Amino acid sequence: MGDAPAAINNVTVGLHLALELVFLRLPSLADLVRAAAACKPWRRVIADAGFLRLFRALNPPPAAGDYFNGYHSIASPSGPVISIRPSFVPSPSTTIPAINAGRFSLDFLPDDDAEFPPDWRILDSRGSLVLIVRRGPRYDHYGFPDMLVVCEPLTRRYRRIPPPANFGSHRYLWGSYLVDGDADEAGGCINMSNFRVHCEFYRACVAHATVFFTGGTGSWTERTIDHVVPDLNGRRLLGRAGDLGRTLVVLDGHTGEYSPFVLPDTEDWPPNLRNFNFCITDGRDGKPCILSIVGSTLKVFARLGSGNGEWAPEKRVSLPEATVGLPGYDPSAFDLSPVIWTTGSGLVTLLPHARVRWLFSVDLETMEAKPAEDEIWDMLYRCELPWPPTLHACT
Repeated sequence: MGDAPAAINNVTVGLHLALELVFLRLPSLADLVRAAAACKPWRRVIADAGFLRLFRALNPPPAAGDYFNGYHSIASPSGPVISIRPSFVPSPSTTIPAINAGRFSLDFLPDDDAEFPPDWRILDSRGSLVLIVRRGPRYDHYGFPDMLVVCEPLTRRYRRIPPPANFGSHRYLWGSYLVDGDADEAGGCINMSNFRVHCEFYRACVAHATVFFTGGTGSWTERTIDHVVPDLNGRRLLGRAGDLGRTLVVLDGHTGEYSPFVLPDTEDWPPNLRNFNFCITDGRDGKPCILSIVGSTLKVFARLGSGNGEWAPEKRVSLPEATVGLPGYDPSAFDLSPVIWTTGSGLVTLLPHARVRWLFSVDLETMEAKPAEDEIWDMLYRCELPWPPTLHACT
């Protein structure tokens, strides 16, 4: 009889491990949430932080869709006003149920100016969070914006980011970005209680970065970054990628660190490194990758090693061949080199010819092409489902 409790405990542990192995094979986060709602024992297994960390490593949170900044006509006391409002395009992925775009509306954000409807403009996204700025009629780049907000659209939560102390109006704010916080027990790196806001600005022609850390009331820390951006010369230098001739500067969205590198001479690069034939964006894994178009070939370059390694070609695709069979296909559209129309996390939208309004996108993971939304003209901002997932107790 004395061995009975130990035997029962061994059976319980064995059952727990067996359920973990079964749940790790579930194809999507939606299936995992459904399994957690089935019964309390299953929910206990799934809610375990160690299990969630392992599941996330094997199954990254799926993309709910993409935001882009679009024009909208809004009624005001003085007549219709054209305002910039983010629009949401659900993901066509078959690994999650049909996404209700209405659940990703940003109508919960404060809007207290009846006379001049403000422009809500997305600046960046990472994970399930969106960084957005409210731009009023007197907005400019000098000083800190009146309202900078980090929000999680699906849960309708937001946090207003206070300005740094003594920021002043003499600083030119160049860009603002979301950066991961420290990984939590469930393997997530960014959520409403764990994120960083990375702002870049110039003061007296010297590049600076100031970073907002969550926790309590939040706090800012500032540093100069002229060691990686030594010479401004009026060029765009910061952001996810900057240009210093053949030397580029990349901001790592995971660590928040800048790293300069020189493009290798072993590759054919476009004659002018501009965003219509060359850019740096994020892949599906959140790591930066270089996109280069030479002729009608799209090349994707990835960084070797864990952080500061060399860049090497990873994938390439002939665009005329990849687009055969798409609606509107015309081989003469590739008489000139295609241009990069917009980018997003893990994809790029291309325009083959300025005289032909025919947009298509290329998935940077599979290198497959598909038709693109014609109305999208701005950067695409990928929005994932929140992690860790909300696991409701079964009833």
